[in-house]
Amino acid sequence: MGAIGVHIDKGSKGITLNGCEIADLGGGGVYLGFDVRLVEEAGIPQSDAPCHNVVSNCYIHHLGNVHPAAVGIWMAQASDNQITNNEIAYVSYSGTSMGWTWGVEPNYTKNNLVARNYIHHTAQVLGDNVYGTLKYESGVH
Repeated sequence: MGAIGVHIDKGSKGITLNGCEIADLGGGGVYLGFDVRLVEEAGIPQSDAPCHNVVSNCYIHHLGNVHPAAVGIWMAQASDNQITNNEIAYVSYSGTSMGWTWGVEPNYTKNNLVARNYIHHTAQVLGDNVYGTLKYESGVH
Protein backbone atom coordinates (compact mmCIF):
# COMPACT_ATOMS: atom_id res chain seq x y z
CA MET A 1 0.00 0.00 0.00
CA GLY A 2 1.13 3.50 -0.69
CA ALA A 3 -0.41 5.20 2.34
CA ILE A 4 -1.64 4.40 5.87
CA GLY A 5 -2.45 0.81 6.81
CA VAL A 6 -5.39 1.45 9.17
CA HIS A 7 -7.10 4.77 9.95
CA ILE A 8 -9.47 4.80 12.92
CA ASP A 9 -11.04 8.15 12.11
CA LYS A 10 -13.38 10.76 13.54
CA GLY A 11 -16.33 9.30 15.46
CA SER A 12 -14.94 5.75 15.66
CA LYS A 13 -15.78 3.97 18.89
CA GLY A 14 -15.06 0.48 20.21
CA ILE A 15 -12.78 -0.76 17.42
CA THR A 16 -10.22 -3.43 18.34
CA LEU A 17 -7.11 -4.34 16.36
CA ASN A 18 -5.58 -7.34 18.09
CA GLY A 19 -2.80 -9.58 16.82
CA CYS A 20 -2.52 -7.88 13.42
CA GLU A 21 0.57 -7.58 11.27
CA ILE A 22 0.77 -4.28 9.44
CA ALA A 23 3.84 -4.16 7.23
CA ASP A 24 5.62 -2.96 4.10
CA LEU A 25 3.67 0.25 3.65
CA GLY A 26 4.37 3.45 1.79
CA GLY A 27 3.14 5.46 4.77
CA GLY A 28 2.26 4.90 8.40
CA GLY A 29 0.86 1.91 10.26
CA VAL A 30 -2.14 2.88 12.43
CA TYR A 31 -3.54 6.40 12.60
CA LEU A 32 -6.07 6.87 15.40
CA GLY A 33 -7.82 10.22 15.31
CA PHE A 34 -7.83 13.16 12.96
CA ASP A 35 -5.45 15.94 12.03
CA VAL A 36 -7.38 19.06 12.98
CA ARG A 37 -5.18 20.92 15.43
CA LEU A 38 -7.61 23.65 16.59
CA VAL A 39 -10.74 21.57 17.12
CA GLU A 40 -12.78 24.20 18.95
CA GLU A 41 -12.09 26.85 16.31
CA ALA A 42 -13.04 24.31 13.63
CA GLY A 43 -16.35 23.64 15.42
CA ILE A 44 -15.69 19.92 15.87
CA PRO A 45 -17.56 18.53 18.89
CA GLN A 46 -15.74 16.39 21.44
CA SER A 47 -18.20 13.58 20.66
CA ASP A 48 -16.34 13.19 17.33
CA ALA A 49 -13.13 12.20 19.13
CA PRO A 50 -12.42 8.49 18.52
CA CYS A 51 -12.72 6.73 21.86
CA HIS A 52 -12.61 3.32 23.53
CA ASN A 53 -10.54 1.81 20.71
CA VAL A 54 -7.76 -0.75 21.26
CA VAL A 55 -4.60 -1.51 19.30
CA SER A 56 -2.85 -4.44 20.98
CA ASN A 57 -0.49 -7.32 20.27
CA CYS A 58 0.22 -6.06 16.75
CA TYR A 59 3.47 -6.25 14.79
CA ILE A 60 3.79 -2.98 12.87
CA HIS A 61 6.95 -2.78 10.76
CA HIS A 62 8.76 -1.61 7.62
CA LEU A 63 6.87 1.65 7.19
CA GLY A 64 7.51 4.81 5.22
CA ASN A 65 8.71 3.23 1.99
CA VAL A 66 7.16 6.07 -0.07
CA HIS A 67 6.34 8.78 2.48
CA PRO A 68 9.28 9.07 4.90
CA ALA A 69 7.33 11.06 7.53
CA ALA A 70 5.51 7.83 8.45
CA VAL A 71 4.66 6.96 12.04
CA GLY A 72 4.05 3.48 13.45
CA ILE A 73 1.08 4.51 15.60
CA TRP A 74 -0.14 8.11 15.42
CA MET A 75 -2.87 9.35 17.78
CA ALA A 76 -4.48 12.79 17.91
CA GLN A 77 -7.80 14.23 19.04
CA ALA A 78 -8.68 10.84 20.55
CA SER A 79 -9.57 9.82 24.11
CA ASP A 80 -9.87 6.73 26.30
CA ASN A 81 -7.98 4.47 23.88
CA GLN A 82 -5.41 1.73 24.58
CA ILE A 83 -2.18 1.15 22.68
CA THR A 84 -0.57 -1.86 24.37
CA ASN A 85 1.81 -4.77 23.80
CA ASN A 86 2.69 -3.87 20.21
CA GLU A 87 6.01 -4.20 18.44
CA ILE A 88 6.81 -1.26 16.18
CA ALA A 89 9.99 -1.51 14.12
CA TYR A 90 11.83 -0.35 11.01
CA VAL A 91 9.98 2.91 10.60
CA SER A 92 11.34 5.74 8.48
CA TYR A 93 10.33 8.31 11.12
CA SER A 94 8.64 7.93 14.54
CA GLY A 95 7.54 4.79 16.31
CA THR A 96 4.66 6.66 17.96
CA SER A 97 3.30 10.18 17.97
CA MET A 98 0.72 11.13 20.58
CA GLY A 99 -1.16 14.40 20.91
CA TRP A 100 -0.25 16.41 17.84
CA THR A 101 -1.23 19.92 18.93
CA TRP A 102 2.20 21.43 19.63
CA GLY A 103 0.77 23.90 22.09
CA VAL A 104 -1.63 24.58 24.93
CA GLU A 105 -4.78 24.92 22.82
CA PRO A 106 -7.77 22.81 23.89
CA ASN A 107 -7.71 19.34 22.37
CA TYR A 108 -9.43 16.00 22.76
CA THR A 109 -6.39 13.82 23.39
CA LYS A 110 -6.75 12.56 26.96
CA ASN A 111 -7.07 9.45 29.13
CA ASN A 112 -5.20 7.21 26.68
CA LEU A 113 -3.13 4.25 27.84
CA VAL A 114 0.12 3.63 25.96
CA ALA A 115 2.02 0.81 27.66
CA ARG A 116 4.32 -2.18 27.15
CA ASN A 117 5.11 -1.46 23.50
CA TYR A 118 8.46 -2.58 22.09
CA ILE A 119 9.63 0.19 19.74
CA HIS A 120 12.94 -0.14 17.93
CA HIS A 121 14.76 0.75 14.71
CA THR A 122 12.91 4.01 14.15
CA ALA A 123 14.16 7.22 12.45
CA GLN A 124 15.56 5.08 9.66
CA VAL A 125 15.27 7.99 7.17
CA LEU A 126 14.28 11.19 9.01
CA GLY A 127 16.25 11.97 12.12
CA ASP A 128 14.70 14.86 14.05
CA ASN A 129 13.14 12.43 16.53
CA VAL A 130 16.30 10.82 17.84
CA TYR A 131 16.28 12.54 21.24
CA GLY A 132 16.83 9.22 22.98
CA THR A 133 20.12 8.67 21.16
CA LEU A 134 21.65 12.10 21.68
CA LYS A 135 24.59 12.43 24.02
CA TYR A 136 23.87 14.77 26.87
CA GLU A 137 26.31 17.55 26.19
CA SER A 138 26.31 21.15 27.31
CA GLY A 139 23.21 22.85 25.93
CA VAL A 140 21.56 19.65 24.65
CA HIS A 141 18.43 18.65 26.57
